[in-house]
Amino acid sequence: DTTQLKTREEEFFQSQKLEALGQLAAGVAHDFNNLLSIIGGYARLAGTNLNDSGTALAHLDKVRTAVDRGANLTQQMLMFSRHKIVGESVVDLVQTLKDHLTLMRPLMGAMITITCESNVDSCHVECTQDDIAQILMNFAVNARDAMPQGGRFTIDIRRLDSEDVPEGLQTKFPDTEFVRLSATDTGTGMTEEVRKKIFDPFFTTKGQGKGTGLGLSVVYGLIQKIGGTIEVESTLGKGTTFSVVMPMTDKQPSQMISGSLEDIETLSLKGYVGMVVEDEPDLRALVSEMLERLGMQVISASNGNDALDKQDAYEGKIDILLTDLVMPELNGVRLAEMFQSLRPETKIILMSGYPSNGESGGLAVPEDIPFLAKPLKFERLAQLVYETLSQSDSQKIAQSVYGARWRQDSGRSMRDTNT
Repeated sequence: DTTQLKTREEEFFQSQKLEALGQLAAGVAHDFNNLLSIIGGYARLAGTNLNDSGTALAHLDKVRTAVDRGANLTQQMLMFSRHKIVGESVVDLVQTLKDHLTLMRPLMGAMITITCESNVDSCHVECTQDDIAQILMNFAVNARDAMPQGGRFTIDIRRLDSEDVPEGLQTKFPDTEFVRLSATDTGTGMTEEVRKKIFDPFFTTKGQGKGTGLGLSVVYGLIQKIGGTIEVESTLGKGTTFSVVMPMTDKQPSQMISGSLEDIETLSLKGYVGMVVEDEPDLRALVSEMLERLGMQVISASNGNDALDKQDAYEGKIDILLTDLVMPELNGVRLAEMFQSLRPETKIILMSGYPSNGESGGLAVPEDIPFLAKPLKFERLAQLVYETLSQSDSQKIAQSVYGARWRQDSGRSMRDTNT
């Protein structure tokens, strides 16, 4: 009897997996068919309006936006299947939340009040910055959409007493302390039927083009990877609370910036990874040694193509790319563009012996990328790398997570705030 019961359970779970796979395939096909229709249609319109540069550029901008949406969907699919290449690390949950507040406020708009509460100054969790960004930003966007007339969004981080920890987690992680991250909104809430489906892939209550239905599926997968649990409480017309319980760790954060710009010798960028791309061997070795002196791990490459090969082989996160501007085969500007596409979280610094104003060696330096003039000085290099890495990663991560959608939402929210 037990064998038959186990067999039936196995068959049922397999059936569920196949059903979910079918929903996943249908959702992917539907979304990508829409994107391909947009790309094909606007590309054709751009081709017929080549004499009108303004109209053609507007159509091509629509194509670019659709491509961004496709890249974003692909990234979410990879995260859903847990095939995203990221190295495990340790983050301070409280500090990460503080870093993301500056992003959440314009994203959610002026009509929503954001409140953060915590009974701890810091707590360490084994995961990545991207993991926490995904969780926080999905909760924030869903809360915003549930409060079109405004409301209150509260994030609470609390170290749990043993009696408040779910029994399954206590068994799985004995002698471990736990932290709970709760996100509560005063929005429209949801029915019990909707609540049961919110973690299903491609299930969404949002209108066409406003949601893929993958956000909370990704969150669920990330929390499972961290070793935690997620629960949802919702009352129609009153609001929703997502509660995530995660095991804490005694390990220190894998990456730590310390020291002061007033004393360059005290600067430390422990745990960060930098790639140096320079076709002059002695200069490449010098810059690598400078970064290692700051406590960084360094990957060196002799040219742009070598850099692409080495980043492809490297499975961890590359925090910063320092590349020469003028190089044979693949110049620094083009390499930076490709890096931002392949690794959106990587920050860029361009180096050159040419002047930075206007064009450098025939190449226009993008205004949003820091520039380091040669000859290099350790003090200036250390200062620029320190400032670049110590900037809040929130917006960079959000662009990686949401692509064009973040830029559109951010613009709309900022206009709302200014109004």
